[in-house]
Amino acid sequence: MFKTKTLPDVVKQHGDLIKVYGRVLEVYFDRYTPAIDMALKAAEPVMMTACPLTITDVFRVKLGDVRAVLGGE
Repeated sequence: MFKTKTLPDVVKQHGDLIKVYGRVLEVYFDRYTPAIDMALKAAEPVMMTACPLTITDVFRVKLGDVRAVLGGE
């Protein structure tokens, strides 16, 4: 969760959105590195936590279901 609805550059460059709930982003990082972790923390998230992926999340990421990502399921 970030303070604004602006997508941080690190997410744009290295992540795939799974779901967006207002300011809350569920993001998949294929290769999560210490550099990505530092960049995310530098973006000053209000809250950041690791969550397990579901099979639905994998399909959204791999098949690019934009409608589901933006809440239209």
